[in-house]
Amino acid sequence: MQRSDPEKLIRKVMARFVDEEVIPVARELDDKGEFPVDLFKKLADMGVLGIRYPKKAGGSGGNTTLYCIAMEELARGLLSLAAVTAMQCLMATNGLYLYGTKEMHEKYLRPALRGEKIGAFQLTEPEAGSDLSAVRTLATKVSDGYVINGMKTWSTSGPYGDLRN
Repeated sequence: MQRSDPEKLIRKVMARFVDEEVIPVARELDDKGEFPVDLFKKLADMGVLGIRYPKKAGGSGGNTTLYCIAMEELARGLLSLAAVTAMQCLMATNGLYLYGTKEMHEKYLRPALRGEKIGAFQLTEPEAGSDLSAVRTLATKVSDGYVINGMKTWSTSGPYGDLRN
């Protein structure tokens, strides 16, 4: 199967970004164990965070194939950067895109696709691990929103997150 021009282009652009921007700082970022804020912002500026979403929603108008190519190249350079980027492109934004109101799109989705808000994802629990069917955390509706009760043992992008699932 021959790749289309957009697929070749995203691979070329991402490979260059990884070779020039990511690989030279990858070991240092891993050693520090910090969120790669500068690289994350550059990816946002390149439109990578919104690659799966239509332009009318604030995205880049790409598709899942282009997203996968971008994540593959990022993982080649720094797996942790690929992980937080993938989480932002999927978990932090997909529910907002599909089920959010117009107001939520303006307040949360568009800023997240621009890298101005960082999503966090908490699934792993002490007794459940990452088995979604065994998760015990509950959200209880109250008059002015929800009360969430439970315990998590891992939070992807948690210390930096503005949007938490």
